[in-house]
Amino acid sequence: MPRAALRPSEHLRFLGITARTSRTYKQALRRFFQYTRLFHNVLPNSFVALDEMLSEYINHVYQEGDHLSQAGWVLSAMKRFYPRARRQLPTAQQFYNNWKRQHVPSRAVPLTWLVVRAMAAAATRVGRMDMALCLFLGFVFFL
Repeated sequence: MPRAALRPSEHLRFLGITARTSRTYKQALRRFFQYTRLFHNVLPNSFVALDEMLSEYINHVYQEGDHLSQAGWVLSAMKRFYPRARRQLPTAQQFYNNWKRQHVPSRAVPLTWLVVRAMAAAATRVGRMDMALCLFLGFVFFL
């Protein structure tokens, strides 16, 4: 008796990653292959060609001002879904590492005491004493 078709989540390739990560990886690969079709009009047929195109893609993403995560996702996806490519992408990995080294993440500036007081005053004016109290407690204990 033939077995019923497995759902994608039951495939061994997807074990160990969440459904959200899987979707992110697939989207990153889709973007990469769209890029290759658009700019090269041909898909890579060897690991050398794949490394070259992936390197160009990472450089393109960098120059367009996209986020570093885009490059990380496509590299991780390539290594997850095409395990033979794991050690075959030295130039792409080098470009990613170079970008990662020079990338300075932008941190969110915490709220100042003046801003918290202003927000609490606005909450008090509309009758939300509970919100004002939460703002003060949050500032004191969490920030």
